[in-house]
Amino acid sequence: MQLKQFRVPFPRVLGLVSFGLLVALLFIRLQLSLVRYFDADELAYLHWAHNVFSGVLPYRDFLLYVPPGFLYVFAPVYMFFSGTMPLIAGRVLAFCIFVAVVGITSLLFWRVRRTWVALWAGIILVFLPLPADKLLEIRPDTLATLLALIGLLYQCEALRGHTRYASWTLAGFWYSLSVLILPKTVPQIAVAYLISLLWLFWGNGTRNERIRALSRFALGSAIPIGVFMLWIALIAKDWRGVETVMYSLTKLPFEVNRIGERYPILQWQFFYPNITYYGAPGWNVGLIINHIVWMVGLLLGVVRLVTPYIPNGKSGVWVELLIAGSLIAHSSAFIYGYPMRHAQYLIPIAVFVAFYAADLLDIAWKHLSRLRYGGVVCAVGCIVLVSVILRVYDTVNGPKFKLTNREDIAILERVLATIPEGAYVLDLVGSTIYFKDPYPVCCVPFGQWVPYLSRPLPGLIERLETTGTRYVYQGRLGRLTTLSASDQAYIRAHFSPLAGDSGLLVRTK
Repeated sequence: MQLKQFRVPFPRVLGLVSFGLLVALLFIRLQLSLVRYFDADELAYLHWAHNVFSGVLPYRDFLLYVPPGFLYVFAPVYMFFSGTMPLIAGRVLAFCIFVAVVGITSLLFWRVRRTWVALWAGIILVFLPLPADKLLEIRPDTLATLLALIGLLYQCEALRGHTRYASWTLAGFWYSLSVLILPKTVPQIAVAYLISLLWLFWGNGTRNERIRALSRFALGSAIPIGVFMLWIALIAKDWRGVETVMYSLTKLPFEVNRIGERYPILQWQFFYPNITYYGAPGWNVGLIINHIVWMVGLLLGVVRLVTPYIPNGKSGVWVELLIAGSLIAHSSAFIYGYPMRHAQYLIPIAVFVAFYAADLLDIAWKHLSRLRYGGVVCAVGCIVLVSVILRVYDTVNGPKFKLTNREDIAILERVLATIPEGAYVLDLVGSTIYFKDPYPVCCVPFGQWVPYLSRPLPGLIERLETTGTRYVYQGRLGRLTTLSASDQAYIRAHFSPLAGDSGLLVRTK
């Protein structure tokens, strides 16, 4: 199908329009990223990353219940920026990771479907109101998702027979690396290994070739894990230190997340009317379209799982099972597996929802392009779809520009001007970033989950006395109230709010 006057292939025109739309949406997201307020988790990760930059070791020197990979990715920010600039630099780096996720999602669609509609997988991912804001934040979920997607892309190439052995090795490597950023990719990796084992018995090629391919897959997976275990041995010094690291990565996360028993988050909570994500209260157009896209993506993913032979015949069955199985695994883990379900847990699911929502557009394109006036219908449909997306995107994101990070930046400026360099600060949020921690637990409301720990924490009062800590930062969240009654009583008796800033407490006796 061509435009007769200019002899330009019609799909190329649609592709150019789609690319322009994608760039426009990403530009708006970048602007929002630079001005949006900071979530408490972002401040915590920035604080921990500065700890790592300063030579303070996770697990040994401060408590951490996720793998440390993300901190080592963000720690170099402090080589180039100081003061309040790491806040913005961190957001820019997080946005770059998000753009990479969008690009890999579109590339995966292109490799599987070979159509210009691949750009729409990225467009839909950028457009989706839920969990759009979490994709811009400084948190490991997006980076872990990116690395798992790269592993998925290589495994798809391997299952299709392209540079098989190298692709198998790289798939295992990127999958394993994603776990060292955040273990929430484990459900997807479990599906990857399951599909690989099934392929071992019923895949193409000789049995020896398949065994060799899976041995490369295992080798690629073992490399990051082996390096990580060596790192543990170097920082742990003795067996007790190794035991502490293993406890921090296995049992501790489940103990911490038992707080969900007191503050439960339902599976569907973020799909109810929510002004934070949808830009307006009640049932508005952003929420409705979001839900339509999610339902379409999830339903088509299930259809592809039970009919994997339809898109590309017998040769594409393994790839279809792998991608659809990844969607089902992440969705099942979110609904049934996690004791706490925050919005960022939806990030990997949203990637596959966008993939399959674009898949529906591709089905419509292929059917319409065969009709006599299909080109006209596609052109009109594209114009309408682009107009709706831009209108809804502005409606959802416009109000978010009013919730700025000016106060977060002002807080850090005030703290840096008030607290002397090198001082100990009990920071319950992470906002102070640069100062030494008097206690091995920082930046989280640890008082809420202390009762669930199988390993008791050291006494807070004793540490504050021993280190001569003169400052406590509880922030706007008022996290002093999350500590035990005795710790609260001690701090209130010995510390008072700084004039004009109730979030910062200064020792008075």
